[in-house]
Order: sequence, then C-alpha cells, then structure tokens
Amino acid sequence: MIEPDEALTLRMFTAVPGLRSEMDEYQRRYVGDWDGPQADVDHLPGFLVKLALDCRRRGAERRDLTRQLFAFLESELGSDEELDGLIEVFFAAYLPAPTDRSADILTLLGPKLWEARENQLLDDGAGVLESVVEFVFRFEEEFPELADRVVSDRRYNRLADDLLVRLAPEASELVAQGRWMEVAPVLEFLELEYGENPAVDNAINVSFLELLPAPGQRGGEIVRLLGPELSAAWRRIDPPTGPPIGNR
Repeated sequence: MIEPDEALTLRMFTAVPGLRSEMDEYQRRYVGDWDGPQADVDHLPGFLVKLALDCRRRGAERRDLTRQLFAFLESELGSDEELDGLIEVFFAAYLPAPTDRSADILTLLGPKLWEARENQLLDDGAGVLESVVEFVFRFEEEFPELADRVVSDRRYNRLADDLLVRLAPEASELVAQGRWMEVAPVLEFLELEYGENPAVDNAINVSFLELLPAPGQRGGEIVRLLGPELSAAWRRIDPPTGPPIGNR
C-alpha cells in the first residue's frame, strides 16, 4: 500500500510538472548517488524546505511555478493530518515573514496555507532559527560535495551544530595529512559567515572552534589557518587551548 507522503509526492509532480527537474537537480547536488537511485519521497522534507527558501531567493523569476505550487499545497491542506504536519513544518515554516523583502510572494498564498505560515513563524518557539537554516543552505550551495554532512531533518535547531560537529574532526585530520588546501575553502567560508548573526556564531564557537585539537595534538596545525575573526573567537575559548600562531 502506498504511503501518504509518497502519494503526496506523486500528486505534486503531476500538479506541478516543473518540479520534476528541480527534484532531480536537488538529488544530484545534495544527495548524490551513493546507493543507487534515490526515492523521491525519502527527500521530500528537505526538498520542501528548499522550495520554500527559493521563494525568498528566487521569488520573482519563478513566480508562475510558485503560484502552481502554492495552489497545489493549498488543495492538500486539511485532507490528512500527517500530510498537514509535513507541509506546515517543512514548507510553511520556511516561507518569508511578512516583513521580509521577499514578502510579496505571500500574496499568492491561499487562506489555509497563509494560516499555516502564521502558525509556523520562524522563531525559537517553532524550534528553528531562520538564520541557522539559511547558513546551512549557503554551506550546501558552496560545498555540494559535502552535503552529506547535513542532517536531513530540518526541524531542529541543532542543524548547524550537527554539520559543524562532523566537520571539525574531519578538517583537522585533513590538515594532519598535509591536505590543508582542501580545508582552506571551508575555513574561508566560516570566516566570512562569522560575526553576521549571533546564532550562527554560537554554532561555530561551540560545535567547531571548541572541538579543534590544541597545537601539538594531531591536526592542531589547523588553528594556524584560521582567519582573524575565527582566530579571535578561538582565543576567547575558556579555557583556551593555546594561541593560534601565524596566518592562513
């Protein structure tokens, strides 16, 4: 028997054919082909998040497709409690806020989808910080080859932490092997992100900088590669493991 979310996926591609190629591209960039062909339904939550965030980033250029998608989801809401939750948590929660520059796209929402958006405003109470989600999506876009480090369940505010906790030891080990040029782009990305948002800074501090090995330990040379923002943050760790020396 076909599951409700699988049926929803099939109906979505029938109602909005333009999404078929977008799902293929999503899987190519963010999922890969490690175990053969991937079932669309397995990646529906992450795909819905991406579609919602695209309303912020590419709203004007995809207005017709967005209109079709909104109409489809509007028609689906209210028919199944489980699917309602899927649409609300993984799509409505990531739409623009009324005060965003991209908020004009919200005028296309039907009444049920609008209500779902109102109920899922991105704040601490909803369980996800918008700044953290967008940080992770910027990381995915910058490093699609590392997208497997990103957890698929985007409901949780530990999204960035889960990503960075995995990166810290891997990056340190690469430096220990002399492969520092593979690490430099990631550190450059984190350097540019640091200082823009307190929630993102906190994730970088707690789940990356504090987990780096100390100088003298295997991979400890990584602290020499930190840029000025990350280096200063690393020095503020209490107790500090030792000052980073040199420049990137």
